Amino acid sequence: MARTPDQKAEAAAETLLKAASQDVAREAARWLTHLSAERHLAELTREAYARDVAAFLAFLADHLGGRPNLAALSKLAPADIRAFLASRRKGRSATNSRSGSTSPRSSSISIA
Repeated sequence: MARTPDQKAEAAAETLLKAASQDVAREAARWLTHLSAERHLAELTREAYARDVAAFLAFLADHLGGRPNLAALSKLAPADIRAFLASRRKGRSATNSRSGSTSPRSSSISIA
């Protein structure tokens, strides 16, 4: 039986809750529901967005010394975003060097 968008958003919120506070997970679930109901984004796109947000929140938990809440997110500075992007780039560089690839990879974050 297929899950409804709300059920899928709730499952994503549970995943996000592992890396963030309840208030952030709740807002992330609302955002994912919005992407489905209002923006009509494909399920795989929403899943990719949820993974990216979960990776960012996991980084912030380590970077800030605890699971981020809405107040902490409101105080983020550009340097925090740059630190996240640098950590992703560093992780990808290690992956590239192991595979023998020298091609650069880039990432982008879209905030709707």
